Amino acid sequence: MNVTRALRSRLETCLCALPGRRVTPHDRLVLLAHIMAVVREFSDEFRGSPAFLQSRVGSRQRSAAFARDLMDFVTPDMSMAEYLHGINEVSGAWRDELARKWPRRREFARAMRENLFEHHDDRWRAYATHMRRKLPWFDARYR
Repeated sequence: MNVTRALRSRLETCLCALPGRRVTPHDRLVLLAHIMAVVREFSDEFRGSPAFLQSRVGSRQRSAAFARDLMDFVTPDMSMAEYLHGINEVSGAWRDELARKWPRRREFARAMRENLFEHHDDRWRAYATHMRRKLPWFDARYR
């Protein structure tokens, strides 16, 4: 089993090195700007109130026609504390992946999907479509 994983990891590294499959400096900037916008959006709302962390994301979401921030795509039932936890997990995964010599593109989508959109396929597809406007390779089918 470990040999299979090692071979798969090596193959993925080689595939990421192919022309058109690399994470470019522009891609890195877009990803970092995206996560920083999410953090900024959250910090603008949070004023140190514990009640804010218990509130639901849905009370701050725009309609689908005007969705532009990550918060607009996650499930409205998520608490702000759960949202913050998911963002923390995603930013850690993205930081680790961006530190690699050959970042694997699918890992960016995987981190978002697993930490913020699990069991919400329709919202995930809408978010992935939104992200493809900025990064054409960002795919809803990361597996």
